[in-house]
Amino acid sequence: MFIHSGKLEHLLRPEDYSSTEFWQDEVEHLFRKSWQYIGVSDQLGKEGSYIARDIAGVPVVVRNFGGEIKGFRNVCPHRHSMIVKEGTGCTEKLKCMYHGWEFGEKGQISHLPDGSSFRGIKATDYCLTPVRLSRIGSLIFANLAPGDSTIQQDMPDLAAELDQYFGKHKLIWHWTTEHKTNWKIIEENAVESYHVPMAHPTTFTDYKAAELHDHRLNPAYTRYGDLEPWKTGIVDRGFKFLSKFLLPSPNYERFKHTHIFPNNLLYYNEIFSTWAFVQPVAAGVTRYEIVGFMPREVKGGWPMQIALRVIIQPLIKQFAKILIEDMDIWPMIHHGLENSRNKGVMSCREERVFAFQQYILDRLPEKWRNR
Repeated sequence: MFIHSGKLEHLLRPEDYSSTEFWQDEVEHLFRKSWQYIGVSDQLGKEGSYIARDIAGVPVVVRNFGGEIKGFRNVCPHRHSMIVKEGTGCTEKLKCMYHGWEFGEKGQISHLPDGSSFRGIKATDYCLTPVRLSRIGSLIFANLAPGDSTIQQDMPDLAAELDQYFGKHKLIWHWTTEHKTNWKIIEENAVESYHVPMAHPTTFTDYKAAELHDHRLNPAYTRYGDLEPWKTGIVDRGFKFLSKFLLPSPNYERFKHTHIFPNNLLYYNEIFSTWAFVQPVAAGVTRYEIVGFMPREVKGGWPMQIALRVIIQPLIKQFAKILIEDMDIWPMIHHGLENSRNKGVMSCREERVFAFQQYILDRLPEKWRNR
């Protein structure tokens, strides 16, 4: 069921989706204080392998030091160059590409070229700035804010569920796109079903009744659970058969969709799970990155893993079709917001959008709330 029973206020203003000042405050108060996606552990399997990417405008490098994964700001303390280019790679040493300073697993200087010219330097004053890391299964996250908590500790009521659907899973799909739209448009589009009949006439076709929605609104996340009973059709029977035939302990649950604030969108059931990361590049530019997984543990070993991977391909194709239908709309929503003179309004079917907007305003400076 829905939590609310009628219309809801549209808490954000149209200009909040294109304002550079608003976006800069979002970056500072939301993205630099939350867990952000870095990559998957498969990319760091070899000693010396690294992932370098921006998190909320801050360059970060995560590297395998003898089997230990460490993260630092990708900025050399010498003359402030990035140490390595953005992307992935594998190097014998973590070495600055500008002057060749080298760093060890604790961020300490391990080699200083022409050291005699720095006579008097105190090496401990010039260490790399560490970045907190945490993992869910093979997914690696970084947090720029100080602290010592893990991502599981920061969302304890979700930890067991995330481990169940992402903890022992194999990466089988990775897709990255970039869009001329504000990041919030993508988030809000993903968490409401009011647009379904218009945007997805051949995939979802119509609204589901309110009693088939398991809506949960939490200060850190919102979630939708599909409560529609299993039917006797070929799709439903096929899904239940696959779960029983391939999985050690099937639970036969339909899919869930969770929005972990501010920018994580998760779709999962026991056969196929996806995690999407909505990453703002500018007020009107967003990178959308999605990774898909299947369970590592299936009955029958690797032959059945191969079979399940083949079976999942039509699911991925259908999932991508739905995403493309939404992607076509995102720029038009953005352009409409740039030219709107209306406040906006929402239905209870859009209450997850309402909760998301409330989350944003609660964390931004007071000037945005008192307008």
